[in-house]
Amino acid sequence: MSGRLWHSHLLDRLSGSVGAVLDGALGVYATQPTGHLALLARLNGFRPRDLVEVVESTGVARLRTLRGSGFLIPIDLIAIVQAATRDKNVTVTRRMAEHGLVVDTYGVWADRIDDLLGSGGPMSASEIRNTLDAGEDAGAIRYVIATMTTENRLASIPVTRSWRSSGAVYTRWEDRFPDQDVWSMDPKEGSERLAERYLDRYGPATAEDLAWWSGMGKRVARAACETVAEPVSVGGVEMWSTGERGDDPPLGVRLLPVWDPLLVGYRDRSRFIDPDHMPYVYDRSGNATSVVLVDGSVAGVWDLGADDEHIEIGVAFFVAFDRSVMAGVATEAARIAEMIGSITVRVVDHGSPATLADHPSPNRFLRPLA
Repeated sequence: MSGRLWHSHLLDRLSGSVGAVLDGALGVYATQPTGHLALLARLNGFRPRDLVEVVESTGVARLRTLRGSGFLIPIDLIAIVQAATRDKNVTVTRRMAEHGLVVDTYGVWADRIDDLLGSGGPMSASEIRNTLDAGEDAGAIRYVIATMTTENRLASIPVTRSWRSSGAVYTRWEDRFPDQDVWSMDPKEGSERLAERYLDRYGPATAEDLAWWSGMGKRVARAACETVAEPVSVGGVEMWSTGERGDDPPLGVRLLPVWDPLLVGYRDRSRFIDPDHMPYVYDRSGNATSVVLVDGSVAGVWDLGADDEHIEIGVAFFVAFDRSVMAGVATEAARIAEMIGSITVRVVDHGSPATLADHPSPNRFLRPLA
């Protein structure tokens, strides 16, 4: 069952805008190069500068949300996402803060950071820590910043260092987004509106899929689905839908990056990957590696070399494919090379991939063929 993958812009590439793709996927991971590669897979002619322009126009926010991870979220989704996930995420980040600080001390440092940024403008986490001269609390300042960001006291502004890497500077929320009142929406309304958006883009899907993707509690997710959608049976499984679904799989080849929206969009991934191949794509923590998508199904994994001038794309397939698939991979590799300005590009077949699930390195998913 392929679901409505075309709503994530995997059937036809758009010739539109970064904003349209972010709206279609309901955001992408803020970490680079994941964000750039996810956008390239969905947008004709994408260049990293296109995302920079959206960030500079405050058309997108970098939020620690959706399971507590850093996402680039379209501006019109901020209040909905934060209302739906705020309580759970604030609890998680406050628990992290308490590893280094008691709650009262957290409040003191949060007020000092607020005052500092009010007078000093955007600053990186290290600049904040060094300016405050936090002494024995210095190691916990990053948790204070994370919690303040989750509480929308701070705004995290993405800073592109290169197409492969990014950082962030922080400013007060009201200085960055003066018209975004993220506290005005009721959590119940937020969960229902987020469920409706999710099911419109990714449905039909289960309440467990929604809970996994968003970080909502399972009971909250199910209640939201019952309010905004209709139950449908797909292969004997109860799912939820907001309308007619399209079952035509996306045709052709796509190279999707680690943590791609499709790969983290569902708890049950059997709609696009054979269960026997799961250990090659997801590690024990649920991190998704970079995959080769062929006609809507995950057919293998791929890896990106370190030399941008002479880029090398490694691939490893689960089963044998004909030459047309390798030609499709070569076309996608050429698009990456064009985006970053490579002089040459080469595709290397690595044979069969190794499993991630039993690998001792927690970061193996970042380089599955290394």
